[in-house]
Amino acid sequence: MSKWKLFCVLALLGVIAVACAPAPTATPVPPTAAPKPAATVAPTAVPPTAVPKPTDAPKPTTAPAPSKLAEKFAQPDQTVEYHFMIQVADLKEADLGKVYQTSVVDALKNVAEVGALGKPKPGIYVDSKEYGLEKSNLIVRVRDGQITLKARASLPDVLLDLENCSSKKYEMDYFGTPDYSISSDIKFNADEFDIKPPALTTAKLWEFIEKKCPAVWKQIQAPVKSAGNIEIPGIANMYSADAKLKHLSAAKVSAAGVAVWFFPPTDKSLVELAFTGSVKERADVDKMYAELQATLKGGGLLKADQSSKTQQYFAAYFGAKK
Repeated sequence: MSKWKLFCVLALLGVIAVACAPAPTATPVPPTAAPKPAATVAPTAVPPTAVPKPTDAPKPTTAPAPSKLAEKFAQPDQTVEYHFMIQVADLKEADLGKVYQTSVVDALKNVAEVGALGKPKPGIYVDSKEYGLEKSNLIVRVRDGQITLKARASLPDVLLDLENCSSKKYEMDYFGTPDYSISSDIKFNADEFDIKPPALTTAKLWEFIEKKCPAVWKQIQAPVKSAGNIEIPGIANMYSADAKLKHLSAAKVSAAGVAVWFFPPTDKSLVELAFTGSVKERADVDKMYAELQATLKGGGLLKADQSSKTQQYFAAYFGAKK
């Protein structure tokens, strides 16, 4: 047999052997373990948002209600007293009859028609040199037949609402800005109470007030006792005259007048032009006040010191405040 034939026979036999050989057994592969499910993580608790209580909600802003005292001063018929301190040079009481016409009447002729002066009346205020009563917003004035207790301040809510003795008044005093005052008067006959020192003393004054009006004495007793050494500094001589304002709104005021005070034995004095309006006429009378003020200032008649008569009384006798 040729080599070629032998090769073909062998090749044929190899193909048959391969075809008849049993299939190789596959090596078993262990099954892969199924992955365990991931551990469940509990969600972090989130606190619920606090719902504000009705009381936590912001409240709308509203204007505070006026106090009862403020309401008293706001009544349409309540009075407003307007004041100007007038500049008069070297006014002496001994020369008053000679100089009153030129120094006061003629000087004010552009703003008011001023009448003749009446007879002087004595007037007294009491306080300590430390102004203890003033610091408590109190004024005590003594005149013939009448003691006036007055609570006065720039705000109504700090005032003592004084009890009504013989009469009582709520009023604003206006020097460009208002002061609020509550006055309670105690009226008496001349034979009941002597107001002339040395018969008049502060001890007798408090005793008489307590006797005539116990309710108001109860109110002022503590301020009086804490005020220090209350004195009677002096007796002022108080003159007054009626006046008629020269202004288109003059009919809106109920009264006008001039006061001329002297403080013997000092050389001090004051001249005041004042008039009384009301809350209901306030807008027009305030405007008139401003116009009269401009006229007086333009004429050099407006005094630099525009403090009240009470304050000028104490400055005359106690000296300027330290």
